[in-house]
Order: sequence, then C-alpha cells, then structure tokens
Amino acid sequence: MAKIPCLACVLILLAPSARAQDGAAPPPAAAPVPAEGSAAAPSRVDALIAKLSGFDFDSIRDAAAEIRSLGASAVPAVLKALDNQDPGIRKEAALILGDLKIKEAVKPIGRLLNDSQYWVARSAAYALRNLSDRSAIEPLIGGLGHADARVREAVLDALDELMAKPAIPAVARAMLNDYDQHVRWRAMIVLRELEEGAEIAAISAALKDGSAPVAARRNAATMSGYLRAESTVPLLLAAFNDQSDPQTRWLAVEAVGKIGDRGILAGVPAKRREKPAVIALDPAVVAAVEEKLKDPSPDVRMFAVSALGKIGGPGSVPALVALARPSGQALVQPSLKKNVVRSLGKIGGKEASEAVRTFLSDPDPNLRALAAETLAALKDSGAVPVLKPLLADPSPAVRSAAAFALGELGGKDDAAALATALKDQSSWVQEEAKRATEKMK
Repeated sequence: MAKIPCLACVLILLAPSARAQDGAAPPPAAAPVPAEGSAAAPSRVDALIAKLSGFDFDSIRDAAAEIRSLGASAVPAVLKALDNQDPGIRKEAALILGDLKIKEAVKPIGRLLNDSQYWVARSAAYALRNLSDRSAIEPLIGGLGHADARVREAVLDALDELMAKPAIPAVARAMLNDYDQHVRWRAMIVLRELEEGAEIAAISAALKDGSAPVAARRNAATMSGYLRAESTVPLLLAAFNDQSDPQTRWLAVEAVGKIGDRGILAGVPAKRREKPAVIALDPAVVAAVEEKLKDPSPDVRMFAVSALGKIGGPGSVPALVALARPSGQALVQPSLKKNVVRSLGKIGGKEASEAVRTFLSDPDPNLRALAAETLAALKDSGAVPVLKPLLADPSPAVRSAAAFALGELGGKDDAAALATALKDQSSWVQEEAKRATEKMK
C-alpha cells in the first residue's frame, strides 16, 4: 500500500519562505553572462591575440589578419601584447602595429630590438621599417648593437628603406667594425644608398687614422679593393708601411692590385669607375708594390706577386724572378714560385716568356708542368725546342703538359716528337698527345 504524505508536510513545502515574507533577500540567482567587450570577460581582440601563439601558422595568419581588419579599436590591446611573455605574441603584435602605421608604437616596438629572441627583435626591425616614420631611426640605430647578426642585417634594411641619413655614422661603424662579414657588406651597400660617396669617405677615414682599430683598417683596405676606389690608393700605399699589422699591409697590397687590374678594368664601363683607370700605368705605384716583394712577411710578399701580375709590366719581371730564385741557400716556398709563374703569364711579353722558360727545369714537377702550360697561354712558339725534352720527363703531369703545349705552339714538323708520347704508359699523356697531333695536322 503506497504511503500518502501528510497534508501538513505538503503545505510546509509549498509555502513561501518566512524570511521572504519578512522582506529578506531571496537566494542568489545565476550570474548573467557579461556582454562582449566588458571588463569581466576577454574581449574579442584578446581572444584573437591569444591565437597568435603556437605553431599553427595558418591560425596565426588568420588571427593576425582579423586583428588588422579591426583597425584602431584593436590597437590598445595589441600595444599591451608587446609585453606578453610569449615571444610569438610579441613578434606578431609588433608586425601588426607596423602594418597599421601606429606611430605611438615606435618606442615600445623599439624596445623589442633588444629582445633575447632574435626572431622577435628582427620582426621589430621589420615593423619599424613598415611604420615609415622617421622617429624609428633612433631606436633602429640602437638595434645595430644586437648580439645576433640577423637582427643587425634587418636593422640595416630598415634604415635603408627609411633613407635614414642621421644613421650614416652608425652604419659606417658597422661597415668597418662589425664582426660578421655579411653585416659589414650589407652596411657598405646601405651606406652608399644613404649618401653617394659616404662609403668611400668612411673607408678613407679609417685608412688615414693610424689609431683606428686594426679590424677597421683591415676591412677598409679590403673594401677599397672591392669598390676599386682609386681615390684611396695613396692611403693604401701608406698602409704598405703599417709595421704593427702585416695583415693590413697585405690587404692594402691586394687592394691596389684589384683597383688596377687590367683584366677587370677592361670590362668595367668608364661611367662606373671613380675616374679613368691609371693605376696599371703609374710607375710609382708599381714600384711601391715591387718593394713589398722584400717585405719580412711571406704573406705580404705573396700578395705583392699577385698584384704585380695585375698591374705590373715588363719592368717587374726581374724583381719577380729574383724573388723566386734567391741567391745563397735560401729556400723558396713552392707556392710562391707557382704564383710568380702565374703572374709572369699575366704580364706577358718577351721578357715574361723567357723568365717562364727557366722554370721548366725546376725540381718541382708541378712547377715544370705549370711553366709549360703558361708558355702555351703566352703563345710562345719559340719555346717549342725546350718543351720537347719534357716529353721524357719522369712525371706524367709534366709529360702531359708538354704534349698540350706542343699542340698549342708546334707545327707539322713537330708532330714527330709526339710519337713516343702516343705510346706513353700513362693514358693521360696518350690522350693529350693524340689531341696535340690532331691540332698539328
């Protein structure tokens, strides 16, 4: 039999609370959902900013695009995001503000140029570039001190885009002193974009200043040669005598060779030269380089040999030969003698050819082979009689080079000399002799 609740119990349950009848507050109701944008809930922009984190790059791209579409209404939240602990959010926030051209963001974005995450700092440089506001120049100059070379390169790009002439001194320092080669060359390009001739002025100042950092003087010499800046030649000649640093000396010698290189200048339009090419014809310059053949540093001597191959003439031949064949018991590095032969080949002419012939009897088989090939390049047909004996040389490299040279210089009457080479035990020599014989027909 089912139990029936008593009437009193039912009435008690259905009756209103006595406290309610007395005017007391009813029990708390559920809190209403706050409206979008209220302080009690994340705003739409905050939710989008949160999506800028992580590795879902499609989602990040879409969220950033939506924030940009909101325009000025999103700026306060995005400015705040520059201080977010998540580096990905800091990066995207900077780029968004740069694209929106928010000028008041220059300083807070500028602070990110010191960010420990290089990719955040680099994005800050891009953002300042995109802002296109000259107030960004000052923080960008500071960014040239970032530890990461990739950031410094991005800063240079931004300064270039802004045509930041006030940054010229800082860019010049980067060109001459930055420890990263790519940054130095990028700075040089930016410098010449900012002001015509600014890079030459900075290079000249460093070469002229004997108290400048060694690295700056070395880099100045290197860039003089790269730019073929003839106006720096007197300063480079002075640097030949820098007794404190042999590397500065040989870099200066190398630069003079590049500036006056006959082969290079022949292909450089006159309008691209600083002034008409005169280095290769200046006896004083050539004499100064010849003097460096006596430098105590073997590196300086080596680069002097190379430079004379570019700017020297018949008058340089005796000095080059003397360096390769010193008197007494002094030994000469094989690499130095090879460099001498190469430079003689570049100088050309009767005097150079006669000098090269003397190396056909050198103890070094590689040098004998090089001498034979050089005579072929010089078109010295008079060398044929001294080349024929080399077909019996103990070294197959020399025999092959001799066969090649005879093919270039000999005539039909000289073909008989190759008969033995055609049966040489070295297939390498056989092939060269065969080609030479075909040429003589």
